[in-house]
Amino acid sequence: MTKQIIFRFFPIVAILLGVFSCGDEPETPSYPPGSTFKRTVMVYMAAQNTLGASGFARQDSAEMANGMRYLHAGERVLMFLDDNKPPRLYELRKGLSAPRLVKEWKEDVNSADPKTLTELLTTMRTDFTSESYGLVLWSHATGWIPSPKSVAEEKNNVATTHNITAGAAEDLASRAASSVPNASLLTRNDLWQPESTTTADNAPASTTSKENSTSRKKPAFSAKSYGMDVGKNGNWNADVAVLGAHPDEINIDDLGKAIAAANIPLRFIHMDCCLMSDIQSFYALRHSADYIAASPIEISAIGGFYTDMLHWGYFSEEIKDLGITYANYYLGKGSEPYTDNFGLVFAIVRSDKLQAVAEAMAAELPQHLPALKADGSKNFPNMTETQTYARYSARKFWRPHYYDMNDALRRALPTESWQRVKRALDAATVYKFTTPRFMTGLTVLYQGQYAADVIAVDEANFCGISMFVPQETYTEHAVSNPPSWYRACPHGDFNEEFRKTEWYTAAGWKAAGW
Repeated sequence: MTKQIIFRFFPIVAILLGVFSCGDEPETPSYPPGSTFKRTVMVYMAAQNTLGASGFARQDSAEMANGMRYLHAGERVLMFLDDNKPPRLYELRKGLSAPRLVKEWKEDVNSADPKTLTELLTTMRTDFTSESYGLVLWSHATGWIPSPKSVAEEKNNVATTHNITAGAAEDLASRAASSVPNASLLTRNDLWQPESTTTADNAPASTTSKENSTSRKKPAFSAKSYGMDVGKNGNWNADVAVLGAHPDEINIDDLGKAIAAANIPLRFIHMDCCLMSDIQSFYALRHSADYIAASPIEISAIGGFYTDMLHWGYFSEEIKDLGITYANYYLGKGSEPYTDNFGLVFAIVRSDKLQAVAEAMAAELPQHLPALKADGSKNFPNMTETQTYARYSARKFWRPHYYDMNDALRRALPTESWQRVKRALDAATVYKFTTPRFMTGLTVLYQGQYAADVIAVDEANFCGISMFVPQETYTEHAVSNPPSWYRACPHGDFNEEFRKTEWYTAAGWKAAGW
């Protein structure tokens, strides 16, 4: 398999886990208090969930420690790690022989609380002064759709069909699979438990790498917006909070507010998590950073290769280098070999161009895609052949199709209307990348046999950004349907939830009657 760095740099892992103190390491060159760096990047690792339990946070933190040697003077990384131990904040920069422990919390904190993110970003702005800043969001994610917990709380009835309990989610998962021979098929939203990981609630993960473990258990429930924290005494091996409750997650609007509250000028936000390259999320975060980078697919559980991201990606003055470096690893062009052939779709947008995309949409939708037909029936567009970035199924908890925005619009709008929107979208997109196809977990074949679930990409028409399109099936699956295990979507009715987004109004969906 690939990425055996977790073993090659085990001493670094030990340092990151707090086994040895980092505070007394010699520091050269020295930086006077208050020194202004050229750029500081915070990697916000919300890992108190299956990603942490399965060892992915340890591996990526080791990669960052290894990449520290490539940092130049004036370049700094702050790594916030919230796993199943007291959260820690480390500084990585030139002149340190190991990551320096800046702070270790005495008690658990909730990394899926917007206030925690605001606190960390404020600390970066006030205590680590720089000319520019970057933010990397590392965790589970599902884009713009609301978290199950927030949906249940809003309806004020946790026991309704709008809420899937941990037991129900486990039942769905158990019908999907029981063992997997190849860890390379894992996505960050479709994790399988390694046998080497202890199953006790709140127990630490083993040091076995994710690629080294070949015997896998059934996947845990994994549906969220951005970030996940199971909380103190929660079961991080199953993404379940205390008493089987939904874990905490940050909805996209709250994510934008948390960043705004820190009053920090971010050069970029890189979301190293699944399904975050969608126009609804990008528009909601348009005031949060100059550029936003993300993938519209369920990315490989491996995520970014952070040694290279520190070397070539995060500190380049050319924003495209962030995307190129991220993609190169999946093409086998990174500094460490990669042979899994998982595939990748990726995009970077320029935030100040997103309003023009919304306005271009708003000029076309009311006329060409009204919500009602002449007879008064709903005018749901036919999206059958449209490029999707995720499977729509009970196994995926009825999360939406995540249609490619450009492909959806070219099918739903007249050619001239689509091209007007496309010009605005192209102007906002500074980088896009795709492989010919990508894996999206596993599919059941017969009697316990499984194969990689592969989605092909229309390279001629993709844009790397997904878009929600109202569909009747989203309302149908907002409640339970037979057979009994086809339970309700835990995120609620997407057609209703979509109306709560800023994009819904700004892009003309509301004016079109949707």
